Amino acid sequence: VLFTDFKHLETSISDVYSFGIILFELITGRLAILRGPVRNNHILDWVNPLIERGEELADQLKKADIVNGSGSNHEFLREERIEQFDAMLASMHMDEENIIMSLYARDKIRYKVVTDVSHIEVNGVIKNLDLDSIISPKSITAETIVQFVRATANGMGSNIETLYQLLDGEVEALEFYIQPNAPVVGIPLMDLKLRPNILIAGIVRKGKLIIPGGQDVIDPGDSVIVVTTNTGYTDINDILQ
Repeated sequence: VLFTDFKHLETSISDVYSFGIILFELITGRLAILRGPVRNNHILDWVNPLIERGEELADQLKKADIVNGSGSNHEFLREERIEQFDAMLASMHMDEENIIMSLYARDKIRYKVVTDVSHIEVNGVIKNLDLDSIISPKSITAETIVQFVRATANGMGSNIETLYQLLDGEVEALEFYIQPNAPVVGIPLMDLKLRPNILIAGIVRKGKLIIPGGQDVIDPGDSVIVVTTNTGYTDINDILQ
């Protein structure tokens, strides 16, 4: 088809090549050649990097099956037997495609569907959709930076080991490492004068998690997990009045 006007190029090789190009057009919905102001873009310019990326992943992930296809193509997902999947991560270049794929898969995946959403400014809209779990690379990056900055700002009695933000940053879960001179050491939790909206959710002592009660005390070397709606804490002292 591509060589209709070039009889001297009609060979078995050109026939196979032509059939392959037409097949790519049918699968991708793209034209064989997109004419641009500077240069023309051939469909193979778009396809070849995908094939090379698939081969690269196949070399790195020996136990995985690597399949090239559009996750927003429902027929493709059915052919890959999506209903037999235990979990799925929708992480393509466009949020819209990730959301469409997740909405289609939510009733077919057995356990978990995770959706990658980069544009966190549309979170208010996304909340109204019946999605399973949502991750945002931008939010994760920002949270990691905040965690690093605040963890390096060591306080007088302790420092932050880990920090997690929940509910769009409205709630923080912090893990403090307790130094010997921390003001919370040796005092029953019921006697600590805590700020409002503070929950001491756990004490990790020698690798074991303690769900604390009022009579429990915090020892040097413990890691204390604090959940709060008050943000900006950098030290265990900050939870005290």
